[in-house]
Amino acid sequence: MPTHFSRLPDRWWLFLLLLSLAVCPPSRAGLITYNVVVSAGDSFAYDPGGSLLNPGHLELGWFTSGSPDASNAANLHGTDWNALGSTSLFADGEFLATVNFDNTGIVGEQLHLWLFDSDPAGDYASNIGLHGLYTSSDLDWLVPATNTSPTIAGSDVNSALLGSFTAGTPNGFGGFSPEARLTLSAVPEPSGLLLSLVLATLITFNRRRRV
Repeated sequence: MPTHFSRLPDRWWLFLLLLSLAVCPPSRAGLITYNVVVSAGDSFAYDPGGSLLNPGHLELGWFTSGSPDASNAANLHGTDWNALGSTSLFADGEFLATVNFDNTGIVGEQLHLWLFDSDPAGDYASNIGLHGLYTSSDLDWLVPATNTSPTIAGSDVNSALLGSFTAGTPNGFGGFSPEARLTLSAVPEPSGLLLSLVLATLITFNRRRRV
């Protein structure tokens, strides 16, 4: 017995197909190319003194677990950080990179940009003096990206786990003037870090005694 759906005109079937793709888009798991841009017209990286970063190193990746802060960044970089690609400074304060990776198995992960004053390979604590860790709520930073050729730009950043950022001002021509600023922070000295942990422990202990 024919149904009402069987008598729908072809254009309605096409409409329903497009609607279903919009509501439930196909997965983009697989090989994908990300364009990483921290450059003139978009953003610059700076040291804590306000000078353009030079030298520098950048990594694009995601965390298996954990959320880094100044006290555990070095440890997480060696254990939970998954670098998908890296690049050295293109020019003063500028990074440009093309990162190709297979996102199968990491769908739903949040991407981060980790900036350094040198390559952290080998020994983070010994090699790194400055670091900044940034992410964004832009959908291109969530795997899989909504675009087929996504761009991870410094101007997208709206969250800093290490360091700080200042949003850029759109210039009306697709860029920013002034550009966004990604400012790295100093890696705490081991002695200062230990003192901070001791103070935090004492504060917590005193609060519990007052309860």
